[in-house]
Amino acid sequence: MGIFDRFRKKSGHENRATHELVIKGSNLAKEGRLKEALECFDTAIKLNPRDAQAWFWRGIVLGGLSRLEEAFKCFDRAVELDPSLAKSIEDLLRKHGLIK
Repeated sequence: MGIFDRFRKKSGHENRATHELVIKGSNLAKEGRLKEALECFDTAIKLNPRDAQAWFWRGIVLGGLSRLEEAFKCFDRAVELDPSLAKSIEDLLRKHGLIK
């Protein structure tokens, strides 16, 4: 099971529409369709600004688009909403050489 699958399984979405957008966006991100994925996460966050998974995935996509400052803000927000994500985000950033 990869890191993306772990986060997908961990999600605690408050509504079905947000959940479906996060699933769709994560699949698009895994396919490298980052701009389309970003649209999904932006919409999910508009529907439910407290969805930590949407913020997490938005950070992943923004990082892939080399928009690192925005990505880090998304990761910060994800951790504010779900502190249990902190270690996983730290591991992800370390794996990609973004932190030591």
